Amino acid sequence: MLTIYIIGAIVVSAIFGVINMSLRSHKGYQGGFWLGFFFGILALIYSAGLPDYYANRTNAALRREIEELYDDLYKLKHSINDIDNNNIEKSQKKDGDQKSGTEICSDDKMKCPVCGFIQPKGRIVCWQCGAKFNDEE
Repeated sequence: MLTIYIIGAIVVSAIFGVINMSLRSHKGYQGGFWLGFFFGILALIYSAGLPDYYANRTNAALRREIEELYDDLYKLKHSINDIDNNNIEKSQKKDGDQKSGTEICSDDKMKCPVCGFIQPKGRIVCWQCGAKFNDEE
């Protein structure tokens, strides 16, 4: 009868060892059979709490890539703003800072001749592009 208990304990310990080894290999670690064999449920709890071995390396690489993309996006945004500002300044210099030909869309709306933005009639400066309108319109 004692041999049945010993064999049963060895089988249960081997099952804990295999489960622990499987859990650790899933997380990127090697070994762990003997840890599970001798410590059973405590080894499983310990192994379940381990961080993913590869995830830490992957997360750091992804963080670096995201930071680089944000830097590129920041530079691109400022480049676009600079181009827009240069185009507005050129168009204002070309027309002498006064825009003519403002279309009246309705009784209370008008259209900017530079960007085409529709806005309330009587504005001095376009809300969208900053172009100045003539006072006579």
